[in-house]
Amino acid sequence: MDLHSLLATYYELFADLEMNRTLLSEEFHASVRKLLLKQFDQSTQTFLDEQELEFAEKRFKLKFDVANYTPRRRWLFWWNRKAKALLKQYRAELERYLAEISKDTRDTNAEKNALDELPAKSALTPLENLPTPIANDKPVERGK
Repeated sequence: MDLHSLLATYYELFADLEMNRTLLSEEFHASVRKLLLKQFDQSTQTFLDEQELEFAEKRFKLKFDVANYTPRRRWLFWWNRKAKALLKQYRAELERYLAEISKDTRDTNAEKNALDELPAKSALTPLENLPTPIANDKPVERGK
């Protein structure tokens, strides 16, 4: 039962009592009203106790989870299990990340070295490869 249905039930009961007030004696009306109020108080208390029990279980579980699953370090050396597990996981992820970075840098360095070993190509043709001009059927020597 939820709060809305509880209140609706007693609202109808009190409304019926008040609508039929003229048909009832004053003493009977007062005693029925008193009984309805007492029953409403008991039902309300029962409803509140059920709600408190439901929320108390949730609150207890939440406090337990916070105490046991929240990673924390107390003092200098003592860690809870969750903190140890998370730290181990984070270290493994860091190692994988660093290995990947070093692999990428090694691959980049290998490519760079391979490019450095290739002969440099220029848009200019070296002088040795140029045909020599012939003047009077004698080749002209360059640079001498």
